[in-house]
Amino acid sequence: MIFSLLQKDTGMEVLRALMRFFTSNDLEGCAMAYSGGLDSSVLLALGPKSVVPYTLGEQGSRDFSNSLDGAARLGFSPVFVPISSVDLVRYVELVRSIDHSIKKKDLGYEVVLAILLDHISEVKVITGQGADEIFYGYSIFSENPNMDNSLHMKKLYQETLPREQAIAEHYGKKLITPYLSSGIVEIMENIGREENFAGGFNKAILRSAGMEAGMPQDIVERRKTAAQYGSGLMKKLKSLPIWSNLPQ
Repeated sequence: MIFSLLQKDTGMEVLRALMRFFTSNDLEGCAMAYSGGLDSSVLLALGPKSVVPYTLGEQGSRDFSNSLDGAARLGFSPVFVPISSVDLVRYVELVRSIDHSIKKKDLGYEVVLAILLDHISEVKVITGQGADEIFYGYSIFSENPNMDNSLHMKKLYQETLPREQAIAEHYGKKLITPYLSSGIVEIMENIGREENFAGGFNKAILRSAGMEAGMPQDIVERRKTAAQYGSGLMKKLKSLPIWSNLPQ
């Protein structure tokens, strides 16, 4: 990838902010929701070496393969939670009991989170939440060149985070969200949307940060697949009898 000078400089600022976050917070022995993609791999590379990465997915799924590869190359051994071992209906009902109005497009990711939190033994759990909003990771941003992230940020703070906090509290967990730390938010508030794209890639600034951190280039250049799809969960959810009756 070729980055502009501003993208390189901002990427370095983001890298420093993440490093400060990890050094200023006691996160030894934490768990991490890990998919093997860009967002979680940057956090795994920069976080404490005692972090335990957990991945939901079936053998052969994209997240399973990416997690196994990415974690090994970053010096970690992931813990896998196979979808076939869980009662999906129970987790769907749990998420919907917390947010009665949740739509299908949001339900899948929250079911991934609920399953992982239920199987993680550690209390503190690091997630990559916020990266898609702040660094323009959603495909809708690439498809709509005039769209900024303001509405997505609003939804994140008003809907998604309160819902995920409630899910975490149900399982006695505390979510740690480095990408939503004040250092990162303040840096990115002054960066225009166009600086988040480079050479056909989104999240250019986060990718630049990953390169500056010395991460393998192919991991830095991995394209996004939402956890509910990369894990193979969405296919399972759509096969449930209750799925057709859920709100769009």
